[in-house]
Amino acid sequence: MRDVLVDGKGAVLCLFDPHNAEAVRCALTGATNWPPLIAPDDKGVIAGEGLDQSLLGVIDNPSGGEVATYDGWPLYRYAADRRTGEHRGQDIKRNGGE
Repeated sequence: MRDVLVDGKGAVLCLFDPHNAEAVRCALTGATNWPPLIAPDDKGVIAGEGLDQSLLGVIDNPSGGEVATYDGWPLYRYAADRRTGEHRGQDIKRNGGE
């Protein structure tokens, strides 16, 4: 079994290798397929069990607000994942990367 990151509702989170860490690239129309994990305005990003809080952070989102990061990488969901634990975005080639 592989470890994966999930949001507070159990949605699998992804990072997008072609993008540089510390910069949100899936914004505006790109966010339709890969919506970023928007950080709550006043609560910050909180680590769940087994996750190192020091690896979590936020960066500015070009579309407004802040996006949660893991080890500096922006976190995204995949729009086709409809149920808790689905990970259809894993290993697909789309939007210039895997």
